[in-house]
Amino acid sequence: MSLDWRKICAKTLVGFTPAVTLGAVAGSLALLSLPQGARSAPPTREAPADAIEVAQSPQASPVERPE
Repeated sequence: MSLDWRKICAKTLVGFTPAVTLGAVAGSLALLSLPQGARSAPPTREAPADAIEVAQSPQASPVERPE
């Protein structure tokens, strides 16, 4: 009993190629259907607040404390 590798490869490629093509088309359509703003956010020039600096900076207290 010998295996004919050409037939096996042909059958595999016949099922594999349409699946890959369909996946590529579906992925492209999904990306194109996204709203324009969801694709990329514009970069911001502001640095995030430094939590350590905020915590260590003196805060003005409105009430005089007795201790």
